[in-house]
Formats: sequence, C-alpha cells, structure tokens
Amino acid sequence: MESIIYDQLSNFLLDQNLIPPEQYTFLPGKSIHSNLLSRLCQTGRERLISRIPLISSTWTPKPSMEFLDVDCCINFSVFFGVRGSFMRWIEFFLSDRTFSVR
Repeated sequence: MESIIYDQLSNFLLDQNLIPPEQYTFLPGKSIHSNLLSRLCQTGRERLISRIPLISSTWTPKPSMEFLDVDCCINFSVFFGVRGSFMRWIEFFLSDRTFSVR
C-alpha cells in the first residue's frame, strides 16, 4: 500500500513541478552524493569569481569515476574561457550519454 501511495504522490509532485530543485532525496537519479557535488561546483564557481582559494576533498566508497556531473563540467569549462565551436562540441559530446566503470 505504501509503495502505491508513494508512487502516485511522487508522480503528482513531479508532474506539477512542486518539488524544489534543492530536493535531492527520494527522487530518481538524485542522491546526497550528487547534492554535495552540485554544491561543491556552485561554491567553486563563486570562489573562482571572487578569486578566493578553494580546497576541497571528497570521499566516496564508490569508484571515483563512477559518474560525471555533466552540468558541472560544462559550467567550469565556460568559466575557464572555453567558447565557440569547441564548447559546442563538448556539450554535444557529453549530452545524452551514460557513463560507467567496468
């Protein structure tokens, strides 16, 4: 019974766009790990713009290259000056891809 209610409630909230972007738990494809990485990317951009040094360390029991945050990768590339056709190629190359470690 709980799974039926959960599925219907989740679908309704997602369809109605009632879940804020900051919500990372109990959503498909999102986790605390992706939330922390997203926050690290945001803080990194803010620090780079302000010219404040940023030292970070992350730890995960999973292999370090298990997933790639494509948006973070693209945002950092733009920040560091990658533009034009090369940037479009990077975006095209990274879009609609799945990454896995074998």
